Amino acid sequence: MRGLMIPPVTKVTLLLLVLFSLVVCLFRLNIYNRLLAIAEGPQVQPETDSRPVPKPSKPVYADISIPFLTLVPGLSVFYPWVLITTTYVETTILGFLATGATLLYGGRYCERVWNSKELARFLLIVGVSSNVAAWATAIFEYALVSATVAEKNADNSNTSTPVGKEFYLLQPINGGIAFQLAFLVALKQLVPEHSIVLFRGLFTIKVKHLVFPTLVLYTLIGIVYFRDLPFISQVWAGFFASWIYLRFLRYTYVDPVLPTTTAATSNDSGVSIKSAPGKIRIRGDASEVFSLANFFYPALLRDLIQSLATVVFRTLVAIKICTPFAQDEVEQGNLRASIRTTGNTAASAGGNGAGPSSAAGPRSAAEIEADRRRALALKALDEKLKTAQ
Repeated sequence: MRGLMIPPVTKVTLLLLVLFSLVVCLFRLNIYNRLLAIAEGPQVQPETDSRPVPKPSKPVYADISIPFLTLVPGLSVFYPWVLITTTYVETTILGFLATGATLLYGGRYCERVWNSKELARFLLIVGVSSNVAAWATAIFEYALVSATVAEKNADNSNTSTPVGKEFYLLQPINGGIAFQLAFLVALKQLVPEHSIVLFRGLFTIKVKHLVFPTLVLYTLIGIVYFRDLPFISQVWAGFFASWIYLRFLRYTYVDPVLPTTTAATSNDSGVSIKSAPGKIRIRGDASEVFSLANFFYPALLRDLIQSLATVVFRTLVAIKICTPFAQDEVEQGNLRASIRTTGNTAASAGGNGAGPSSAAGPRSAAEIEADRRRALALKALDEKLKTAQ
């Protein structure tokens, strides 16, 4: 029974998903039935009007939106809280089941590894970021279509306003699709070597390889099936928001795995490290395996992403928006990533000659010092393992 227990924040998000989805469904059904009754009922027309009575068209259920719970780009300025609530509104059975499973399994695991407060912050950042991106995309589409139509009308000397451009402002945006990408990013950081086995072993894929095909799949679905740019922006915003938060912003308290230098503990270093009783506070994840390029493959695409990411990051560093990671933080991040995934520290610590300081040519004093600290860390870890055994 203990394995069925759901942590508090995960339980709250599941309840919100059920509650908001049910409320929106009931409101839409009520509005739809009323509109349908009007459309099918007798039409009243003044006796002085001899024209045939026009029959109103039947309502379309999918076009009905509830703006106080779902994000409607043209109306959301009056309901700012929908940037949070719309993430927990699913209007299809498939979407409800997918988001529910994502919150149940992804939320339960991450809440146990992190804590309730950290999971709540993670979900809030991902949800709001993806909805803001979708809203901005819808506004951009509306502005683009309006400008295009205005230019055509000017060329044709036609001042009529086309019907349908308001679709981009009135089409509801909802769902927790961004959570799926966010939890895949989190699991790549926590358990990258974990394998998912489907169809009784016919298909096996590791968690660290899931993010890229999921991005491609949802992008193709958004283009071909939905033809919905806000949907695509939700997917990519969920990916980038979760990666940026876990890579650069999330604070954690951990045991030191390498002796730190004065430069590494100063406030000017790339990752803030503060003393705590037996632990240090780090910001982000400086490990090389969690870099942006490592989410993509094959190697040619990975190299291209690495080049673009390097240019963007250096630009952000130059304008004082970001600070680079120090070498100490990269080494400790690599060691923690190795310990967290396989328990093998040799590869990350340069034990096999694969570390940053193993390149051919004369070694500098800094590289020698880094090797010395890695050797000390390996020795300390071995002693801890022996003591635990």
